[in-house]
Amino acid sequence: MPPGLTFWFDYEGAKIHQIAGSSAYTSLSSHVAIDADGSPRAYHPADTGLDHLANAGYPNKGWRSVLVEDPAKPGTAYVQPTGPNKGYFVCKTTLADETMPVTDPRKYVNSEEMPYIVFPSTFYAIKGTGDWGDLAMVRRPGTAFESFAVVADKAPAARPWARCRSNWRRRWAATTRTHGTGQAHRRGRSNTSSFPAQDRPRPGPATAATCSNKPALFSPRSAAGRRYSPPCPRAHL
Repeated sequence: MPPGLTFWFDYEGAKIHQIAGSSAYTSLSSHVAIDADGSPRAYHPADTGLDHLANAGYPNKGWRSVLVEDPAKPGTAYVQPTGPNKGYFVCKTTLADETMPVTDPRKYVNSEEMPYIVFPSTFYAIKGTGDWGDLAMVRRPGTAFESFAVVADKAPAARPWARCRSNWRRRWAATTRTHGTGQAHRRGRSNTSSFPAQDRPRPGPATAATCSNKPALFSPRSAAGRRYSPPCPRAHL
């Protein structure tokens, strides 16, 4: 075990280690799901979105936890009536801007713009794992590929962690769509470090709209132009 790490617990086969002198922790995983939720182009009634409707549980399963229900037509998913993504459903993330209407796609964390990770509900329930809007860093061991991210969405109990579409598209490979089997998956080792900030005030959700242009918490190094460092959420500056 590398110095400075202490074994914390095992979650669904993933060993979680705490980082000495902080509330941060890290894990190495060999299997990662891809999440398009939050993108205004994630799901379309004609099943032509970034992800397949079956992965949202639409139309006959638990789609209400993924798609926004139409306030005027209970029992149906809300379709964007105007704008560049007219005709697409509005897809939710757990982290959201509570000042905006539920039918506004800007309320949610856009998976195509803001790198984020997903916590399984049972992992989130464990004390000390953190909260929505916390900062994380994802690395692919043995390469220069790494990306900052926020904790932005919840999933059913499964091995951590799922990554959003932007995180994997920019860092590893293009996302593929899958039919009715849950999220798209990528294999290959990845390391995720999370930095809980449960005792800090949260002035607002860490979405693309509420991120500052201040330097990220960690200074990026040059790696042949392949590094990606999104703006750091205000809540963690």
